[in-house]
Amino acid sequence: VFVVTNSGNVPGTKLEFLDDDISYAWDTSMGRWTIDSKQTYFLHYWTYSYGSPPSQIAGQATPPFNIFGGSIPRWRAYTTADYKIRGWESGIGMTYIPALVDSDDGEHINAYYSWDAHLAYRFTGEEPGALGRLKGLGVTVGCNDVFNRQPSPDFDTYAQDNTDIGLYSPLGRVIYFDVDYKF
Repeated sequence: VFVVTNSGNVPGTKLEFLDDDISYAWDTSMGRWTIDSKQTYFLHYWTYSYGSPPSQIAGQATPPFNIFGGSIPRWRAYTTADYKIRGWESGIGMTYIPALVDSDDGEHINAYYSWDAHLAYRFTGEEPGALGRLKGLGVTVGCNDVFNRQPSPDFDTYAQDNTDIGLYSPLGRVIYFDVDYKF
């Protein structure tokens, strides 16, 4: 038997949110197009602690030393557009996070958006000569955060990192190369 007792006050949270994924694909004589968008919308994000009224923190950045620390955007979205023809695939994607308010000092933290792109080829076995033997091999080159867009700093709330690295990417532009084989 394993028993855990907690002698401290245990605060709580209550979330009400909507997630959706809208996707549409269509085939043409020139290939297949796909548009996809995923969103999360926080209707409410309440935090509770004993002896205090609940706090609504959706749309705010709160200090990380607070048990509920972190940035909770009211909503966020990731939208992509992809095109495929024969073994080729290309795509772009955009992350969008609306502006936040610093719960400590009311500072405005600007909205954030970041663009991604990739180009890929998967060998189909219909390529001429020896290339036909590479059937199933896929090669992708891509870039996340193409324009190296950094999030707005919030020195008051995030003194060491200048921003909430749990919400925003701390890496900036990342170029990647991927090779895989499907059989």
